Amino acid sequence: MNQATTRYESDFYGWIQHHIALLREGRWAEIDTEILIEELDSMGRRD
Repeated sequence: MNQATTRYESDFYGWIQHHIALLREGRWAEIDTEILIEELDSMGRRD
């Protein structure tokens, strides 16, 4: 388990804020794409 995944599990809001910053800065290689895709998929099914 990597550091981003650990943060996702222990501090979801912090994980979200961190990934928003990564997206805004264009730091694509640092994004935890697997979890981000799962979250977006889940959000789409809920709404």
